[in-house]
Amino acid sequence: MTLSATTPFHLPAESPHAALGNREWLLDCHCAGPVIDLLKGQGWDVIPDLYANVHCSSPDGRVYVGFLPETKEAARGEL
Repeated sequence: MTLSATTPFHLPAESPHAALGNREWLLDCHCAGPVIDLLKGQGWDVIPDLYANVHCSSPDGRVYVGFLPETKEAARGEL
């Protein structure tokens, strides 16, 4: 078997990460709420527990995201 390129590879004129400086970051409020809301909106299962931890799993069950506050301030949403 022989592999050959059918189209030439061209580098992008501008880095795809250049726009990151012009966007609003999800944690500007220093809290986990915007990220948890984003995950809920994407169909993730979100389960809070009695210790103010929040456990999130992707719809296919392959990814876990946890918010596990370690201070009293973090448990109130302040990071």
